[in-house]
Amino acid sequence: MQNSMTLTRAKELLNRVIDHEAAGRNCQETIKHLLWLGFTGEELHNEFGFNLHDIADAEEDMDEYEED
Repeated sequence: MQNSMTLTRAKELLNRVIDHEAAGRNCQETIKHLLWLGFTGEELHNEFGFNLHDIADAEEDMDEYEED
C-alpha cells in the first residue's frame, strides 16, 4: 500500500518548519534564508503571509547574504 502526503499536509508541515526557522532568527534573516533555499518572494507572501515590504528589503540585501 502506497501512502502519499496530501498537498494540504505538506503545506502544514512546511509552515511548521518555517515557524521553527523564524523562532531562531529575525524576520529579515528568515526571509533571506528562505530566499536562499529557493523560495520566491511571491511564494513567501502568497503562501506564507510574509510582508511584501520585508520581502523587498530582504531581496535587496541578498547579494550580501551568506548561509551560516
